Amino acid sequence: MGVLLTFTEQHIRQIQPITECLPLSTQTTPREEKHGSVIAKSQSKGLSKSHPEMFPGNEIIASLVNAPQAPNFSSDFGTLMTIGQAVDSDRLSGQSRPSIAAIPCGEAGHVLRLVRLRTQKYSWEAQNGPSLSLLDPDYKDQGYWMGSGGTIRQITFSEDENGSRTWLAVRQSSVTTIYRPFLGQVQPAAVPTSFRNTYPPSRLSANPVAVLTTERSNSKSHRDVSFNPWYARQFGVVDSTGLWSIWDIEGNQSRYSTQKLTPGKSGDIHDGYEPETVSRQLEPDSRNGWHRMLWVCDINTIVVCNRRHIAVFDLKVTPSRLHGVDFPAAGSPDWILDIKRSLADPSHMFVLTTARIFWIEIVPVGDDEKTQTGAKILLSYRHFRDANDETLRLSCLEDDTSTLLLTMA
Repeated sequence: MGVLLTFTEQHIRQIQPITECLPLSTQTTPREEKHGSVIAKSQSKGLSKSHPEMFPGNEIIASLVNAPQAPNFSSDFGTLMTIGQAVDSDRLSGQSRPSIAAIPCGEAGHVLRLVRLRTQKYSWEAQNGPSLSLLDPDYKDQGYWMGSGGTIRQITFSEDENGSRTWLAVRQSSVTTIYRPFLGQVQPAAVPTSFRNTYPPSRLSANPVAVLTTERSNSKSHRDVSFNPWYARQFGVVDSTGLWSIWDIEGNQSRYSTQKLTPGKSGDIHDGYEPETVSRQLEPDSRNGWHRMLWVCDINTIVVCNRRHIAVFDLKVTPSRLHGVDFPAAGSPDWILDIKRSLADPSHMFVLTTARIFWIEIVPVGDDEKTQTGAKILLSYRHFRDANDETLRLSCLEDDTSTLLLTMA
């Protein structure tokens, strides 16, 4: 079961007067040290005492108590399934961009698999009745790529203002690879010769065009990769210590052409952090190296976060730190699990912690020097989910009525 929040454009326009009368949620959910099944049994007994009328449902409650707890999931992993587009090599100048899904496969999750998607219409028996248009996999067109970087830990497509999603990034521990998927003539899978019988030839090619190693980015290990939504040929990476860097993809867009990666701005999540000077090795948020990075507001504003801090940087000249947000209050066990940029307003973002969902506005540097720039919390919402479940993630969806749906699962 997930939490579903619905926001409309009217809500976004009226958010300021709403926050003036609705205080933020400041309570935190205590994190239990006991085993999950012990807690669940104790809660079920308390429920029976408080609501005796629920006795007929004891069998259902018992099944929930015995349900397996959330599995341990490495913090090194990001999104492992995403949908984007391939360039049709037969119509490079046209608008044909076949939809494709990208997922890992192989015994160790080390092989990139691309599957073409086609729109399939499903309807009820009535001729003019309601129908659904869904993307179904077309297994006739499947492309494979195998590198030497080990297990795939993140897959993400670019997305520019025109909705184009033709650049693909795959992150492994020591390398991030950039692709420009093509749909054209049948050719062998991009795997070692000894695996050609396992992975058949296809019209769909991953087409790797550039590689960024941890050595070149001066990183220990890449922990997140993100494309600039306003300029698809630019992406950023952040490593396990909070070092981030931005790279431009340069070169022509002809088929199978190698692209050049040119370094841009770079920095550290702790640059300009003034509340107190703390050794990075001693900070509790650095214990597992979890970091995330994304663009907000415009092409010159990025957000970099770890388990405790949200840092906002302006990139117009020299990277400068704007007002950020620290989670949580001193002594609280609450920490960050996920962040997402709003689909309805690029200056808004959502943050999921172990206890709450935060709605945050990012104000970029502008012409008015009196305006306070940086992050500002608009609202927070208690989600009442298991505070020990580190697998919780946010999803942002937008429908045709400009309604923003925020789900957590």
